[in-house]
Amino acid sequence: AGVELVKNRILMTARLGGDVTIVHIPTTEPKEGRPARMVQIRKSLDALQPIARSYQIRLAVENMDRDDFEMLETILGEYEPGYLGLCYDSGHANLGEPGFEHLIRLKNRLIAIHLHDNDGMSDQHNIPFTGTVDWPGLIEVIASSSYTQCINLEVGMRKAGYTDEGGFLRQSYQAGEKLTAMLCAWREKGPPS
Repeated sequence: AGVELVKNRILMTARLGGDVTIVHIPTTEPKEGRPARMVQIRKSLDALQPIARSYQIRLAVENMDRDDFEMLETILGEYEPGYLGLCYDSGHANLGEPGFEHLIRLKNRLIAIHLHDNDGMSDQHNIPFTGTVDWPGLIEVIASSSYTQCINLEVGMRKAGYTDEGGFLRQSYQAGEKLTAMLCAWREKGPPS
């Protein structure tokens, strides 16, 4: 059923003119259960590869809450970048583990981003700069990565406690503009010499 759902999302992505479909895989289960889970994940990815290629859509595996990135790193090492990449979720990475430090190892596979903030305790999908994500450090890693698309926020009005939609949208837009300016500035100056 999961493979059929992702096939549907690949077709939707193609129809909307996109080039990446995000997939969530269970990566935070106890380590002793991971080998069996990896067998199923590989079967699903193998089944999805022909349809993804036929529509020129890449799949991006997303880091989940308190993810140690071990399964993601293994999976990305087994499939080529033209098919499988990483979707980095800043809010998920800010929970429990050392933030974007895992992204540094996989930045050459980054093809999608979900940017949002939280207090480091729960997945809140808050507007950037309202929580504890290290935005300057994260933007530096994104700027030096394989990611070439625009800033993509994954924020939610209700979880953040907003009741005024206009105010929420204005603050979200301003945060997106600030992140874009930071990204452009870092790309213009280039890596430290």
